[in-house]
Amino acid sequence: MNILEEANAVVKDRQAAYGSPVRHWGRTVALVNAHFGTRFAPEDWGVIMVFDKLARQLETDKRDNLVDVCGYAAGVQSVIDSRNAFRYQWDDETGEKTMVQAK
Repeated sequence: MNILEEANAVVKDRQAAYGSPVRHWGRTVALVNAHFGTRFAPEDWGVIMVFDKLARQLETDKRDNLVDVCGYAAGVQSVIDSRNAFRYQWDDETGEKTMVQAK
């Protein structure tokens, strides 16, 4: 199995256990942003994790690091795709914001 196939299998397992990157990384960056006063978006967290795996790879050459880089890159694309598939719509009467599917 090549690393892309292996990463795809790992991503499916992780999503089953922890939810989609949109939700999981969204929760993570909400906590990080609240604690540190930063303004990360969910896809930023995937990029940070790619950096972490590359830093590990520079220290120790392990296949798992590269599999994880592929998986995190796929997660970043998933978040971007989800973001582009929906848009926010404001209800002028209630002032509430809801997500609706983009056209």
